[in-house]
Amino acid sequence: MTKTLNIIDLLTILPFYLELCLPLFGMETSLNKLTGVILVVRVLRVLRMARVFKLARYSTSLQTFGHTLKASMTELSMLSLFLVTGIIFFSTIMYYLEREEPHTDFYSIPAGMWWCVVTMATIGYGDAKPITTIGKLAASAAAILGIIVLAFPISMIVEKFSSAQQKAIEEQQLQAARMSAAANNYLLRRFPTRRRIRRSRPVSPNPVTEPLTEA
Repeated sequence: MTKTLNIIDLLTILPFYLELCLPLFGMETSLNKLTGVILVVRVLRVLRMARVFKLARYSTSLQTFGHTLKASMTELSMLSLFLVTGIIFFSTIMYYLEREEPHTDFYSIPAGMWWCVVTMATIGYGDAKPITTIGKLAASAAAILGIIVLAFPISMIVEKFSSAQQKAIEEQQLQAARMSAAANNYLLRRFPTRRRIRRSRPVSPNPVTEPLTEA
C-alpha cells in the first residue's frame, strides 16, 4: 500500500515539473505536443484522495470493514451475478415490450439497462417509465426481484461485519488485559514490596526494679 501511494504522489506532481522545466530548455513545442498527456496525468491528482485509506490503520472499524469485504467475496460475487443476469433479462424484455410505443423511453437495450439498474437497486429516479400494462407488470417484477436479490447477500455481509466487529472488540479487551498484567508484573519486578521489619528494643540483662515504698 505504501509503495502504491508513493507512485500516486509521484504521478500527481509530475505535470507541474514538466510544465516548469520544458520551457526552460526551449521545448515549448514539445510541451504543446505533450499537452494531452499532461492533461491525462493531471487527472491522476484526483487519486491523491486514495491517501485517506491510510487512516484505516488507526481505525478499528475501517479495518473490520475491509476484512469483512475480503471475507464476503462469495456473497459479493453472487450479488453481482444475480444483478447482471437480472439487468440483462429485464432490459431486453422491456425493450421488446415498449419499443413500439411512440414516446417510449426504452429505445434501446442499453437504455433499458440504465432503467433496470435504477429499478432493481430500489432507487427509482423516474426518468424512464413503462407505458404499456404488460411493461408495468414486468417493471414490478424487476423491482420485487431486485429487493430479493439485494436482501440475502447484504444480510449475510452485515452479519459477518457484526461478528468481525464483536471479535475485534473482544481482542482489544484481551490485549488491554494483557498489557495491564504485563505492566503490573513489570512494576512488581522493578519495585518489589519491602517488608517492614520492626526491630525490638534491647532488653537490659539486669532490669532495675524500683523498691516498693511502705505505706
